[in-house]
Amino acid sequence: MIRGPWRPSPSRRGPYGPCTSTCRWPRACGEGRDNDWYIRTYGKPPQPSGRTWEPWRGGVFVHYTGSRTSFSPASETDCRKKVASMFADHYPDSGDIKYNYLVCPHGTVYEGRGHQRGEANGGATIALSGGRELGRNTAFYSIQGMLGVPDKPTSAMLASMKKLIHYLRYELPRERRAGGELLPHRAGGWDTECPGANLLPYAKAGSSIDPEPPAKQGAEAAALNIISRGSWGARAPKSVVKVPASERRGFVVHYSAGPSSQTVRQIQNYHMDSNGWSDIGYNFLVDTAGRIYTPPQHLVQCRTDRGRRHRPEHGEGPATSPDADDRHQAHDRRRLGRDHHQGAPDRVEPGEVLMRDDTQTATTHPTAGPSRRGVVAGGALAAAGLLVLGTPAAAALAPTAPAPPAGPSPAPAGAAARRSLAQFTAVAASEADAVAVPAGFRADVLAPWGGPVHTTGPDWRADASATAADQAGQVGSHHHGVQFLPLDDGPEGEPRGLLVISHESTDPALLGGGARKAMAAQGLTVLEMREVEGIWEVVDSAYNRRITADSPVRFSGPVPAPGPAVGRARGVLAPSGQGLTPWGTCLVAEEDADAVFGTDDPEWRRGETHVRYGLSADGHGHPWHRADERFDLASAKASPEQFGWIVELDPRDPSAPPVKRTALGRFAHGGATVTEAAGRLVVYSTDAEDGEYLYKYVSAGDWRELRAKGRSPLDHGTLYVARFGADGGGDWLPLSHGHGPLTRDKGWRDQADVLLRTRLAADALGATPLARPERVAVNPKDGRAYLPLANSPGGPACTSGKEPAAADRGVCRTTDPYGRIIRWHEQPAGRRTRQPAFHWEEFLAADDPDRPADGVFAAPKGLWFSADGTLWISTGVSGRDLGGPAPLHRAAGNNALLAADPTTGEVRRFLTAPRGAEVTGVTTTPDARTLFVNIQHPGERTTRWGTPDANTPHKVSNWPDHHRSGRPRSATVAVRREEGRGEGA
Repeated sequence: MIRGPWRPSPSRRGPYGPCTSTCRWPRACGEGRDNDWYIRTYGKPPQPSGRTWEPWRGGVFVHYTGSRTSFSPASETDCRKKVASMFADHYPDSGDIKYNYLVCPHGTVYEGRGHQRGEANGGATIALSGGRELGRNTAFYSIQGMLGVPDKPTSAMLASMKKLIHYLRYELPRERRAGGELLPHRAGGWDTECPGANLLPYAKAGSSIDPEPPAKQGAEAAALNIISRGSWGARAPKSVVKVPASERRGFVVHYSAGPSSQTVRQIQNYHMDSNGWSDIGYNFLVDTAGRIYTPPQHLVQCRTDRGRRHRPEHGEGPATSPDADDRHQAHDRRRLGRDHHQGAPDRVEPGEVLMRDDTQTATTHPTAGPSRRGVVAGGALAAAGLLVLGTPAAAALAPTAPAPPAGPSPAPAGAAARRSLAQFTAVAASEADAVAVPAGFRADVLAPWGGPVHTTGPDWRADASATAADQAGQVGSHHHGVQFLPLDDGPEGEPRGLLVISHESTDPALLGGGARKAMAAQGLTVLEMREVEGIWEVVDSAYNRRITADSPVRFSGPVPAPGPAVGRARGVLAPSGQGLTPWGTCLVAEEDADAVFGTDDPEWRRGETHVRYGLSADGHGHPWHRADERFDLASAKASPEQFGWIVELDPRDPSAPPVKRTALGRFAHGGATVTEAAGRLVVYSTDAEDGEYLYKYVSAGDWRELRAKGRSPLDHGTLYVARFGADGGGDWLPLSHGHGPLTRDKGWRDQADVLLRTRLAADALGATPLARPERVAVNPKDGRAYLPLANSPGGPACTSGKEPAAADRGVCRTTDPYGRIIRWHEQPAGRRTRQPAFHWEEFLAADDPDRPADGVFAAPKGLWFSADGTLWISTGVSGRDLGGPAPLHRAAGNNALLAADPTTGEVRRFLTAPRGAEVTGVTTTPDARTLFVNIQHPGERTTRWGTPDANTPHKVSNWPDHHRSGRPRSATVAVRREEGRGEGA
């Protein structure tokens, strides 16, 4: 029987016999979920995970209770008490018991999370046969046998486990069924003894608890044998066109005239290479063994390069003309299979049951993706998107390309980038209070500051009268980094995804409401989006949330959380650029958190660390210390060490707090660019202030192996700082305790001390100071890394008063008011004997006198690569210099987004921002048809147009609303081609 909240109630029938307690899930016992008991006992009902849940891809993990003493219940009452005690233990951290089901020695099955995602298997991935890598919780049910270490499973327990697994595999709706895997919790190298020696022999395929599939009745099979695109080695489609479910009205059956030995990949190659189609022409193919192969996504139409639509032949919507199908069928009968092509995948083992896995639809480097639709890996996107654009994950997940020969060398071939630049007519420099994009494109405003995160409000108030509490439920201000994480399509086939936006700062004159409201306006916003008829819109969702200066956070890595004197760790401050991990979480860079600390205590004195981290009594004009002791430098509760970290966020888990990954160092992070080298996770970041440094973090081993062992690749690794040489060489200096001067006798207590004072440690090692280094990007085509140096107003060098060593003078400039971009390639570890670790060169200088007018720019701050290898440059000229008086600033106009060819150095302006605004974060959808661009602080104080105040908030800008009583608002814009203007290239 299945038990719900483990308390007596009138008998009910479940799938295993009489159920003597109230059941939680209708699919288990046919009864509604009773939340009253939970509310009375715990104050609120169980909280579902809300994270990705695809059990059909994996199966079942078997656990045990694990007590070192025997669990020998005298009656089922003891079992109920045991389950209830586990619920009480798990609830504070997980919002529910972690297991899906528990089976006691009497054979009673207690329902835990039931058909909801559980959290008992470990938050990592497991590698399975066929190259699959699945989330341990994402793709598996968890079943606990209620045994202590010395206990042996009873026959009643084993019989109920077998019935339960049969139920999960074959009797549930398909989207909740368990896959065919049956594994012990310890599988995949997980560091545990679970499920114990006595239960271990049963936790495997073919054991006595592994049920046989139900017998086939007539033509009906119990389960379909579906082979995913990733399993048969599909190529990425050239384009994808969604078709609403309402338009799918029937089926068309085809056959192949080719030999039975041909593979699905060979058919796809023929359709794409010989016919010029965008993908294989069918929705499904069935071989003689009954295996079903899933080529295009279920809800798509493919297009030929001639623009004529062809419907994949599974009835997913009508073709554009009746004769299109006739021509295609006739072609199939005449030609299909006559020519055989290279590139067939490894064979799929007979009988292997793999459900459809869209994660592999458009990847060149299969990894444990964050969703079924997946993150697009480097270079794999089709050439028919917005501008052949990719995603930031292009660099993050692409295999590292072989390094070029030592020394500065020519860039790789860039034909694709040149084609991309040719796809649009450059936008002229502008001083208009508007967002301008090329002819044939449109820019729609999304998620402006002050918009409600949920439909229940609070709504935007143009007079800035919203309170701090209101602001905590609204989209934040000063949009900076942005990521788009795809979700499964909606019920009508509409694309969906999560937009994650960083909110770096506030403008007190425009915000109103004081420090508390400013705390609520900084941080992060997560919003679910959907595309309806070509327009993206925010939808109400359990995913939607705000993270502010008051949100709880966790610390992980060498540096512990603050002590009890400071209080519980909370707050994400001044977040700027973002990166995306291979496992689908966002890395968020905390930048100028020092700006909100201060004190009115005249006795307070600055120490060396205060000075080096920019902390001062005046708080840089943001007197938060008067509203919250955490920011009063003279208070015992002050803890500036809580900020300045890389923060990991799981947008798909609304209950998960952000995690500050301290192994990546503490400084004013300009970004977190994720890539990979020989299986190791690499994160590039910069200290985004004038005269600061470039950093690189490398995980201690293969990131997949670390995660399989339950260890975060972001906690176990080494942080390096760069030293550039005038000869074009460079080295990475390890910021490791005990290395060089970083020893105890030199005043460095341990590794945590090195990371807390990263700036001083980098000083001690002799790192190269740079002219305001900003956000790194990695070219997915060749692995080169690119770094913008925004500018430097001068001084002794490009530094904050620190004279560079002679070897550094080749990369430092005494004065650099306009900025430039450098690039480097890493030398593989095996080739570094007496050679530099990397070789660098200058790529672009903003003050190049030969640059055409449509490519003039200044203050490059953000870089981002699309999958075709085009470099996108976001500019951030300050309000002091915007629009002049310097000739180059006048020629550049408002800040802009530009596209650059890494081969030729050609630069072309794609988008211009409103007055006073910077262009910051850039990302795209997986199909490359929408580009999301953040517009930060329009209407900021400028020399050119003046200073806004409470009476005239729109003095500089009134974008995007342009209401006579309104005020400027940071926002995200969604840029895409207008309908009827062609598609992609």
